[in-house]
Amino acid sequence: MLAGLQTTAALRLTLARLLLAVEGYTPRVEDLYRETLAVASAAGGLPHQVPVLRSLASFHLQIGHMDKVASIGTEILAIADA
Repeated sequence: MLAGLQTTAALRLTLARLLLAVEGYTPRVEDLYRETLAVASAAGGLPHQVPVLRSLASFHLQIGHMDKVASIGTEILAIADA
């Protein structure tokens, strides 16, 4: 079960990145990143969340949502300290 969720998380992250390239910085892409984060959490937690959080932070950085970037950065740092 966990292996299937891990694969799903990896594929969804790839899909989000591809959709970003095709559509740009759209709410649909952000939603896909957030949904992927939920799958990554269910797939085994922290190691699977970091790549998604990093991509989500980059997404928000590019569109100037610095408050969200800071929040996600704090979350990544908390994971690193765990």
